[in-house]
Amino acid sequence: MTPVVHGTQVVAGGGLAGLLIADRLRAAGADVVVIESEATCGGLLRSFDYGAEGRFDYGTHILSETGVPGLDAWLRALLPENDWHFLTGVRRDLAGVYWNGHLQKHSLYPDLTTLPRDEYGLCLADFFAHLDADASAGDDARDARSYLEQRFGPRIAERVGVPMVERFGGAPADALSLLATKLCPLNRVALFGRTTAQELAHTPRLSKRIAYVDQREIPLSARSPLAAFYPRVRGIGRTIEALVARLRSEGVRVLTGARIARIERTAGLRVRLAPTGDVVDTGHLWWAASPLGLAPLLDVPFDARTHMDAPRSTVLCHFRVPGPPVLDDVFYAYCADAPMRTYRITNYAAFCPEPAREPREHALTVELVVEHPSPPEGGWEALALRELRTMGIVPEGVTPPFARSETLAYGFPRPTLRNERGMDVLRDAICASFGASAVSLHGLGARAGTFFLVDVLREAWTALAARGLCQ
Repeated sequence: MTPVVHGTQVVAGGGLAGLLIADRLRAAGADVVVIESEATCGGLLRSFDYGAEGRFDYGTHILSETGVPGLDAWLRALLPENDWHFLTGVRRDLAGVYWNGHLQKHSLYPDLTTLPRDEYGLCLADFFAHLDADASAGDDARDARSYLEQRFGPRIAERVGVPMVERFGGAPADALSLLATKLCPLNRVALFGRTTAQELAHTPRLSKRIAYVDQREIPLSARSPLAAFYPRVRGIGRTIEALVARLRSEGVRVLTGARIARIERTAGLRVRLAPTGDVVDTGHLWWAASPLGLAPLLDVPFDARTHMDAPRSTVLCHFRVPGPPVLDDVFYAYCADAPMRTYRITNYAAFCPEPAREPREHALTVELVVEHPSPPEGGWEALALRELRTMGIVPEGVTPPFARSETLAYGFPRPTLRNERGMDVLRDAICASFGASAVSLHGLGARAGTFFLVDVLREAWTALAARGLCQ
């Protein structure tokens, strides 16, 4: 039986984790106020609506089951059952990568069998020579370089992994945290052809390091039993809009374009809002936004410029491209080659097919990671289009009839050890200032290693379950 929560509860942050918390609190009888600084809720789970051109997302964002039954039921109920595309089995997550000058549609892991024969032989020999030297597979590594060397050996690390993590992380590999190896997954490499890979996949020490050369041939026993899902009509933001509408209909006050200007200690907490000056008294503040925004409100002496490396900028370029998608059934593909600025390309047609236009077109979103948000000569769309042509994703001579760019307020994460340590210091200072009884941290960065949406949602659900607010 769900306990009753009395009084007003304030949730700061209108991303999916914050809205999940608001929903469970409201179900327990609380008066809930959600405070979101942006004009709309959802964070990166929003969509740009271009009218007749359709909706485009903030990059690749496909919801996935978490393995927590109650949470998964809650996620699936965000939209009616018939409003989802369900993606299961081998079709749950198909990804590729542009690496070493080639577009891989068979695997998102670097395929070393495509290297020149002599170089491939040296990598393979070093991999096996190193295998007995380190049984940990990098699980206890402190930085990205150590992880790659322990997992694959020095040669593969230097030839394949280090350039990739440094490109995505924006710092030397030995200054990057293990998160850098997850931004474009580098826990495996493709080292063998189909038959050998299938045989070696049953060897525990090898199965942690090597990938099936073709993701479509992964046996049923090795596939995730969890489903992924995406709205039947393009736009992940539809899920957030439906949830916000329901919460408001149930009495939750969702205040957008608002921020907390000040927090005062009373018998509980008194929250002053800007720009309205409204005051909300609460027994608990559920902080589901970045912890960086909470520090000054609690007078925590933390200067991000001193303790942390600044993020880079993210620019989204949305296109409609004539003809069938060159990426075929691949949902998204990373770009791992320097000096290109593309991080990832979303191929909506693969997981959200839509009625064909005349002439036939397909939608793409390109995520660019750049040091400065000022557009280059010709604009961001021109830069993204050049890189799409270099990768062979948009054929030469094809001009998209629709192109639009958006520079995000959210910076692209710089997964350095310095930032990891800075966040640890910040969380400890916040807890020491107020304590968990008055303020609790949730969302991105709320715990060490909490970065991806699945982990963020699990953390929030676990915190709610500990209070008896979900089952």
